[in-house]
Amino acid sequence: MTHRFQRRIQRLGLVALGLLTAGLVWFKPAPQAATEPWIPTVPVQWDKQYARVPNWSQLTFATLPPLLSGGAVDIPGDLVSSLGYDPSRIWQAGQSVAEVLKLGDFQTSLYPQLFNLQTLAQMGQIDLSQVALRGYL
Repeated sequence: MTHRFQRRIQRLGLVALGLLTAGLVWFKPAPQAATEPWIPTVPVQWDKQYARVPNWSQLTFATLPPLLSGGAVDIPGDLVSSLGYDPSRIWQAGQSVAEVLKLGDFQTSLYPQLFNLQTLAQMGQIDLSQVALRGYL
């Protein structure tokens, strides 16, 4: 093979590689548009800045979208002892947030330990004298 022929083969190979790469990029199927889950929001203004924040009065675990991917959290034993509960867990894509979260996850943010049954009944406008425990067993 002559030097000139080898250079032509190299150039032809580079052109073919370029066309293949361009074809893969050009004809690659377009990704589907990401659809953001609906979360109720309200506009707020602070110091001449505007934003939309979650409308906490309408946001419940039921209105949150399912988890998009699975995962896991494994907490070391010494930290579990310090926390007083084990926050370790495994979850799958598609599970609801309510299935993954634990009451202890909220102990320093919502302080559920400050509520008793009477307080919760008042907040939910429930007459406890009309609720029988046997209905939940």
